[in-house]
Amino acid sequence: MKRVPQRELRNQVSAVLRRLMAGERLRITVAGRDAADLVTIDERAVWTSGRRARALIASAQADPGLAFELAAAFPDVTEEI
Repeated sequence: MKRVPQRELRNQVSAVLRRLMAGERLRITVAGRDAADLVTIDERAVWTSGRRARALIASAQADPGLAFELAAAFPDVTEEI
């Protein structure tokens, strides 16, 4: 991964974005230290922390009555769901 100083990113943002869109992955440095990785949207990380995953799953749970309704509607298959 090629490194790009923060100053170059600031002064040549269009050129840096063209490099990204051409498929290059870039690491931005600040005062010579790695600060961030730039990748195109299609290449962004697809993982999340366990804590965030649990929070997302918990917030997306169906209403509590759904299991009861499914058991009543499909008594022989709810254990497989």
